Amino acid sequence: MLLSAEERKKLAVLLNARIDVPWVPESMEGPIFEHGVTAVGTALGETLPEALGDLLRDGGQGIGEAEAKAFGERLVTALNKKINLPYFDEEQEANFIKMAVEPLVAAMSDGKTIDAVLDQAKARVGERLAKG
Repeated sequence: MLLSAEERKKLAVLLNARIDVPWVPESMEGPIFEHGVTAVGTALGETLPEALGDLLRDGGQGIGEAEAKAFGERLVTALNKKINLPYFDEEQEANFIKMAVEPLVAAMSDGKTIDAVLDQAKARVGERLAKG
């Protein structure tokens, strides 16, 4: 698996703060998002070579911004074909996968790491929630 347990947990918390599942009580959303992130992580491991996964943690190398955007779009399409999250309809599922992949692709960009990207995203979400 390309994502560690800690990285999966951070990503699930981030997505839970950004997405609401209206028919699910808030107390149940955490496990749902953890399951979804685990599915994304498993599919990533089956889809990407280990060398690309290494870019998540190596801030000294990475892909350029323009290439990252195109790569992210292709990756979302590929993962959506492999992942089935029955608690989302197809549009919600695609959105969830896109929102999960965005910070991962950002971490593969030049000079970034997954921990830094997730921490920055969490801070931005926290600021929005505090203002709301």
